[in-house]
Amino acid sequence: MKNAIINTLPTESEEDFFLLMSLALDGLLDDVEEARFAHYLTSDRALAAEWQAWQTMHHQLNAAPHLMPTANFVDRFEANLVQQERRRLLWQGIWIAVITLLLWIGATAGILSVGTYLFVNQSTLLADGIKQIIYFWAAIATWTDSLATAFNAFAATPQAVGLGIGYLLLTMGLLAGWFNYLRRSTQLIEGTVEASSPFSIA
Repeated sequence: MKNAIINTLPTESEEDFFLLMSLALDGLLDDVEEARFAHYLTSDRALAAEWQAWQTMHHQLNAAPHLMPTANFVDRFEANLVQQERRRLLWQGIWIAVITLLLWIGATAGILSVGTYLFVNQSTLLADGIKQIIYFWAAIATWTDSLATAFNAFAATPQAVGLGIGYLLLTMGLLAGWFNYLRRSTQLIEGTVEASSPFSIA
């Protein structure tokens, strides 16, 4: 049949016919195209037979049952995804907890083993280490007390009082100047924004 079409039509006319036939099956022909397509059908029996065969196949395809998902398919699919994610997170948390527990047990066992070894075999060395730690903290406490006593003695002198008052006045002056600078800078920025705004009133 196709050979008959090729023999009766030039290549361009054949391509035009199949294009019009595809549009006709989809119901997309306009008036001009419909007239041209009708001319093809009336002028050639082979084309009319081809059109009849394509119509039959098109109706059979449309009559075939379409596979459609159930009404709750999307909801059930999303619910399954949520459940799978929850199960994954649950197992991930369980594995993390198990690994953490094993690490803690291993660290505890190691510390107890080392402590037992030091206590049994090196009690003298351990006692000396504890004494050194106690002496170290006692030295720090003594040095801190001495420093506090010296500071209190210096603070009680008139020179220290004058120095403290001068430092306080200097700090207050610097803070006052800084706040004044910030206030003026803020006012300048706000004035510039209002002047450049299209909604400002001249």
